[in-house]
Amino acid sequence: MQFEKTMNFGNNINEFLKSSAKRALGGNTPKSLRKASIELKDKEVQWLCILDYSATEDDIEDCAVAGTEIIADYTWEYGINEMFEKTKPYDKPRELKNVVYQRLEKNFKERDSDEQEWITENNYCGKCKKADTGLNYPIEYEFNGKIYVDGICKVCGTSCSTEMKIETE
Repeated sequence: MQFEKTMNFGNNINEFLKSSAKRALGGNTPKSLRKASIELKDKEVQWLCILDYSATEDDIEDCAVAGTEIIADYTWEYGINEMFEKTKPYDKPRELKNVVYQRLEKNFKERDSDEQEWITENNYCGKCKKADTGLNYPIEYEFNGKIYVDGICKVCGTSCSTEMKIETE
């Protein structure tokens, strides 16, 4: 007797894909991840992670680990195409059919000009090993209950990330 396992996606393949991806991202969501999406083409899972320029090799590895966990939900005849891309601040990240994660990004330009100037001048660059280098192309977002401003260092041109301390009265 020969046993053949087939996939049972229930009523909706897209819900199965999203559920699998959300579970996999649970412990593997780097701060630099802007958007993650997934879809199925034939028998190949398409896994797309869009990261900002501050992404490290460890961040990309976290996304790859999530991809490994996703494909583990499928039988042997399925494959996975993992795509990891870095985008510039304010570039709209591309997406596949099912978006499973999207970082909450705020419009930095809505702050008053004095606040914008103070924030972009009070940062730390890990490459320069200097504080207050200034930021080009600042982008503000929330991650795990904290607010960050990322941008490009005005001195060396690398990506910088600064956690903002919000003072409450």
